[in-house]
Amino acid sequence: MDQPKTKRDALCNLLTTHLKTRGGTLKDLAKDADIPVTTLSSVILGKFIPGAKHQPKIAKTLGVPPEEFKRLCREAKLEKNLSRKNPLKRKFTLEELTFFASVVQAFNRPLTLKELFALLKKKEENSEAE
Repeated sequence: MDQPKTKRDALCNLLTTHLKTRGGTLKDLAKDADIPVTTLSSVILGKFIPGAKHQPKIAKTLGVPPEEFKRLCREAKLEKNLSRKNPLKRKFTLEELTFFASVVQAFNRPLTLKELFALLKKKEENSEAE
């Protein structure tokens, strides 16, 4: 199998691989995870990245450590936001905005959204390593 090009592809592959190796249908997987079939279908098609509500259920059903699945989803969302044509449509958390403000102040110059997202990703990776 080819390496996934994006984190979203990795997420899709994780679900499709589970279905292929364990057998069963998407409906069975949705029932086991106690989430709508349409939600899982959207994840497999790359149209939806599970949020905090569905992540633990999907991780448990797939037999994947919840933190690992959560990290993959977070990275897929970040990647999606970076690839948007208009990243200003993205909603930021108060924590992210506070971080961005402190970074801009520290650099003492304007930063692009791409630079800010790269720094945010690095910060998240460092906090996970601790």
